[in-house]
Amino acid sequence: MKTIESKRNQTMDCAKGFLMMLVILGHVIVHYDTDAYTNLAFRICYSFHMFLFMYISGWLIAHRENNFLWLWQRVQRLIVPFFLWSIIFQLYFIGTIGMQDIIRFLLSPSLWYLLVLFLCDCLLTVCVFFNKKNSFLRNHSYIMAVLLFIGIYVYIYMQSVSGIADTIKMLAIYFPFYYAGYYIARNGIQISNRYIYCIMALYPFVMLFYGYKDRSAQADLLQSVFSFFSIDAHIVDKILAVFLGTGGALYNHFIVGICGCVFFWQVIRFLSRIPYVKDVLLLMGAYSLQIYIMSSFFMSPISEHVYVNGIFSFVFGIMGPIYIGKLINHSKFFNRILFGIREKKTML
Repeated sequence: MKTIESKRNQTMDCAKGFLMMLVILGHVIVHYDTDAYTNLAFRICYSFHMFLFMYISGWLIAHRENNFLWLWQRVQRLIVPFFLWSIIFQLYFIGTIGMQDIIRFLLSPSLWYLLVLFLCDCLLTVCVFFNKKNSFLRNHSYIMAVLLFIGIYVYIYMQSVSGIADTIKMLAIYFPFYYAGYYIARNGIQISNRYIYCIMALYPFVMLFYGYKDRSAQADLLQSVFSFFSIDAHIVDKILAVFLGTGGALYNHFIVGICGCVFFWQVIRFLSRIPYVKDVLLLMGAYSLQIYIMSSFFMSPISEHVYVNGIFSFVFGIMGPIYIGKLINHSKFFNRILFGIREKKTML
């Protein structure tokens, strides 16, 4: 596998650490807050964090030679740990495992990010392959536009399909962000600060109408806005019906998601310039996969107080996997099969 750029981008590593911290925060809120979906911290985290994670994944992939040999290496990096840890989770939390459980891993996986990321890798490899074979497809902007609209179409269509729909919908949602990261990094595109600042300014406004799963409160706010401007009630009803359905989901993903990614990317860039904060983020970024996988083991309550449980799960959900990851790092065999890592980590 040919490396195009070997120098690590520490801002990207800090971003992985920052986003993984938000992933654990979101999981803690869901675990202990009965009204999690209206929690402000939860809404902010889920408005952008996985979209930016996918963007970064695509950006990092752009610095490698994307071919079918590389795809096989991604199987070892993502799919082997995905199945092993899915089996471990099933045995640890449920106590039994059967063929139905294995099928469920694929249809509605708990470690969905690993599976969806691998599917993005597969789709990108196919795109790159045809890109080399067809002169028309060499213009990546065409591919980006087509894939975006195909993704939206698949997402809308799969709303009424059960089973494997969860995985397909997530692929449709996240692949445009993944491909955008790949495309921008591969072509060295620089986005003007003027556009960045405009999008950052939009983020607080679009968040007013962001609702995770339940958008009824946001629909009421939207209706109040329409009433203020005396818009025809029949038109308002149609708009609200779309907003409460697929239109609202697409708004969350492709408007709020993009604005949130741009806004918090600038936040991450700022944090990565602060020495101590940078070191902490780099450490979490280096063990982001271990944190993502093993944090579930630290979500059990230890007290009758919700806040105590939340703080414990948040702190140890990050530090515990890092400590365990460092121990496993001494074994090349276990490091490879459990986390798909070929060599020992040398940082920190």
